[in-house]
Amino acid sequence: MGELLRTDHSRSLHGAVLVRGRIYYETMGALFDSLTENRTPFQHIHGKRFFDYLEEHPGQGAVFQSSKSSRSRHEAEAVIESYSFGQYHRIVDVGGGDGTLLGRILAATPTAQGILFDRPSAVARPLHTSAGWQ
Repeated sequence: MGELLRTDHSRSLHGAVLVRGRIYYETMGALFDSLTENRTPFQHIHGKRFFDYLEEHPGQGAVFQSSKSSRSRHEAEAVIESYSFGQYHRIVDVGGGDGTLLGRILAATPTAQGILFDRPSAVARPLHTSAGWQ
């Protein structure tokens, strides 16, 4: 059962488990207070917005990004199978992190170019394919 917690497993949930335990669930106890203060639970606990916190804590940011990349790897084939991207010459992924999903889409759509847009720390090490990147 622990195989999916390994980082080298092809369907690893390692990042997702860490993000949910360290970043998401710790804030749920502050839900009521955050509503009365007009802030998110995360802001109530940490005193700053979520992505600002990740920028200041690169280790947590890396865990968050790992979780998102893992999820994109798991879901990419279903996205590609359910939607035909072939009609587009340029595909933009806003909030695309390290480009995991966009890279898979471009690999399946070799005539398209991709534009990846996200925070600088998220795209610092984007995935590259033989398809065009901007």
